[in-house]
Amino acid sequence: MNLPLPLTATEELLFLDDRPAYPCCCFVRAEFSGCFDRSTLEAAIRAALRQHPLLTARVARRGRQWIWVPVENPQTVIEWMAKPKGDGLPPAKRIDLTEEIGIRFQVLQDVAASTLILQFHHAACDGAGIFQFLHDLLIAYALAFAHSPNEADVTKLDPKRLARRGTFELTMAERLGMVPLHVMNLWEARQFVHRLPAPLIPYKAEPNNSPVPRSYPAAISARLTSEETAALRLTAKQLGVTTNDLLLRDTFLACDEWRKLRGIHRGGNLLRMAVPINLRKAHDHLRSAANVVSILFLDRDDADFDDPRSFLDGIHDEIDRDKRRQMGFTFPLATALCRHLPGGLKKHLWADKCLTSTFLSNLGVMFEPSPLKNSSGLLVAGGMTLEFLELLPPLRPYIAAGFAVGTYAHRLWITLHYDSRPSTQAEAQDLMAIFLKRVRSSIQPLR
Repeated sequence: MNLPLPLTATEELLFLDDRPAYPCCCFVRAEFSGCFDRSTLEAAIRAALRQHPLLTARVARRGRQWIWVPVENPQTVIEWMAKPKGDGLPPAKRIDLTEEIGIRFQVLQDVAASTLILQFHHAACDGAGIFQFLHDLLIAYALAFAHSPNEADVTKLDPKRLARRGTFELTMAERLGMVPLHVMNLWEARQFVHRLPAPLIPYKAEPNNSPVPRSYPAAISARLTSEETAALRLTAKQLGVTTNDLLLRDTFLACDEWRKLRGIHRGGNLLRMAVPINLRKAHDHLRSAANVVSILFLDRDDADFDDPRSFLDGIHDEIDRDKRRQMGFTFPLATALCRHLPGGLKKHLWADKCLTSTFLSNLGVMFEPSPLKNSSGLLVAGGMTLEFLELLPPLRPYIAAGFAVGTYAHRLWITLHYDSRPSTQAEAQDLMAIFLKRVRSSIQPLR
């Protein structure tokens, strides 16, 4: 299926939510041992992009509808530079999808190591989609050196599936069968509108047309050992919950402790956690990179944090109930309905109020399966070994900080993306330290 294609409701939300002060951009940082061959990597990027048309498209208005339009000979931004000292990311600028395609690249190299940074607009694809693209890129790079995988092992994407991304591959019968659940879910979700949360720290959001700070994006990264990662998984199993349930509980508790450290006292504050969920089915790896994602929201009051075990059980029960009631499909429906409200989506998105306090985006086990894996679970392509990677989801107004996690090569990686305007680097490091302490204390009894 060729472009143009209309934006789905979720894509339109992410496109309209973008603004100069708060770009709706995500970042992937991939750390490699070895140095890329420049011409080969640039050719691999172009080859991989040909399989993912939304990443090389712009957004335009056609009548009352926003559409993806193809760009002939897209100008892919690939910036090469020396690898700086420290762990900070190079400064970035907003991507304007009405003027340019939705992805940029930076390559940072020294004599023995390379960092590949992908900046992409969230309207073009989600986290799972961008890692699918990165995997295709590394396969193209490996093939250029006549290394494994063989051509026969390379997945051929089905372009027709891209046109069905807004249906989540549900049949008409399945969609009709969800109508009673959607009605009930929408009725219960009205609290999202009528009950607003507090930001993690009190501050005034920047005017929408302000520039991003010089330190954008700002992140703190950490990893568990493979032993800690396995122990965390075992802890969850023994407690009858999921690893994600544990991480959600510990994120809430860490944020509560950090707020008290900042002198923010309890008093009827509601914290709201956004939890992205992947709605892909088994064969969705055949689809080009896109947004096949929804969001669940967890609301918790101050008093909920006092009993960690009861708090964990409550999170598990709520997530389990939401899955049984297909709540993941309700958010895209609610977004589609909001398109038709007075002022449309943008009026409600750009309102000066806190809609979410923080987020935890869990990418799960990554690159599973992959023909590029070595015996340690690391991806190897053309002499380059992917040692570490992370994702930074976008920050929205009044989200001072949010977390992303995933498991690569048997180790859980953790990234804290923070807004450097209301929070300092030292304060962000405190939050990460508190979170790591919480996670490690969850697995302490099993050591």
